[in-house]
Amino acid sequence: MERTRQDLTIHDRTVEEALRSLQYVQVRRRVFRQCIESLLYEGIIQPETEQSGEETIYTLHGLDEADQPVAYRCHGRRSNTFGRIYLRMEPVMRLVGEKEDVQAHESEAESLTRFLMEVFRIVKVDENQLKSFANDLEQTLLKDTLAQYYRVQNDIRMQGKTYDELEGDLMDGHPYHPSYKSRIGFNYVDHFSYGPEFKQEVRFFWLAIHKRHSHVSIDQGRQYEQLLLDELGAIQKETFREVIVNQGCDPEQYAMVPVHPWQWRNHIVSGFLHDIHEKQILLLGVAEDRHRPQQSIRTFANKSNPDKPYLKLSINVVNTSAARHLTPHSLASSPLVSRWLKEMTDEDTYLCDEQKIIMLQEFAGVAYDPPPSSDLVEMVTFGVIGCMWRESLIPHLEEEEDAVPYNALAAIEVDGVPFIDPWVKEQGLENWLTKLLETSMLPVVHLLVKHGIAMESHAQNMILVHRKGVPTRVALKDFHEDLIFCQPFLHEPDKCPDFAEVHEYYATKPANTMFHMDDDTSTVRDLTLETLFLINLGPIGTAYG
Repeated sequence: MERTRQDLTIHDRTVEEALRSLQYVQVRRRVFRQCIESLLYEGIIQPETEQSGEETIYTLHGLDEADQPVAYRCHGRRSNTFGRIYLRMEPVMRLVGEKEDVQAHESEAESLTRFLMEVFRIVKVDENQLKSFANDLEQTLLKDTLAQYYRVQNDIRMQGKTYDELEGDLMDGHPYHPSYKSRIGFNYVDHFSYGPEFKQEVRFFWLAIHKRHSHVSIDQGRQYEQLLLDELGAIQKETFREVIVNQGCDPEQYAMVPVHPWQWRNHIVSGFLHDIHEKQILLLGVAEDRHRPQQSIRTFANKSNPDKPYLKLSINVVNTSAARHLTPHSLASSPLVSRWLKEMTDEDTYLCDEQKIIMLQEFAGVAYDPPPSSDLVEMVTFGVIGCMWRESLIPHLEEEEDAVPYNALAAIEVDGVPFIDPWVKEQGLENWLTKLLETSMLPVVHLLVKHGIAMESHAQNMILVHRKGVPTRVALKDFHEDLIFCQPFLHEPDKCPDFAEVHEYYATKPANTMFHMDDDTSTVRDLTLETLFLINLGPIGTAYG
């Protein structure tokens, strides 16, 4: 028997240990809380409420498989942050039978799937969507349990870490979305290998993709061949060219693009059998540089050379209910959007000279975008091969400046102390908070009010720059997918890019589906309110309070 156990990998044994640990219970309770908080806040379920001092007792009614009544009880309060509901840290309780019945039994709710199935026997929803959501929650429970167990076992602390280190050490995920770490598509071995929490270094595969079906976009003043030279070095670039020649192909007819090894093995090979057979796609080899994933899973920092650009790669996992592939049209427009924003902020003396805002340029994108032979084929090939280059933050930092991902401000250390506690104690809460709002809130609001542009400035898209904990400015990123505007309300509408010029996809889409929101200012306004205030700033008070 002992020999049989020895044949298990360390990952197999760790999963068993983690699922029997205290962290499993803690994560399960958190997923329960976030799930119920979001269902209540969104008005998807209507609870029975009872006031108990400053708190509210929420009772969610349902039916079990035998159509007998069950109820879930929890305590919480409605906050001042958009009225968002926060539940107490204590367990959610499940009551079987009527409350007045002496036969009724109450115990901690332990099954997320059972909770959804029972509550939504009363509230009717699409059954397939409900099953998918239940799977999202169960996968979040698994993935976050493994991360939190690893965190505790290794006593991982966040204070004093560099920005790139914190992108892995910040393990809490989205503070509102209940499926904050589902990563559908990754099994637990993939999770250990490619999850940012475990800081495993990844070497990317490189492909040659035929220019007939590839799309290369690069900012003005830059050259694609120089981009490859900077990324690969002269020797490796030439080695890859020789691979193309040795397969009887002309290097001038191909573009090169990095891909994640998981993506190649799980989606590219199976999705592009014909293209690989016909040498429309060539596997060139593995690059020398080593990268580490950031919180978003698909964006990577260059561990071998931190000054090199971040690479954002298409990875067909689903996290926080969103697919993490990269659409060809968004890659095509990324340099155009970045240039537009860069010129806008450079000409704005408040943003450029006073706030010294950093707009990390997404200056190049490469995608493989063949026309699908059918809708069925497009489902497994669209957005599967693509990469975007984004400037590294490191060269932008001035002397004595450091940076943290914005969600670090709401993070709690493994010993229960808030990450920001040393900074607040050193500077005083009011002084520190004033500096934080001046440096991070005002630039984003300025972009909205003066320029008419809303940024999705939540935690993964916003970085706080500081000097020994004193906020100095912010860096913004991820413009190619997360930016909207109303053209009539732009400060300089004549400078707005024509996105249809870089990809035909934009010409086929009506207003209110891409960047442009026609004249619906509420959508533009709400993006700033939700991401900056509800998601970014709101949790700080809760974590530190």
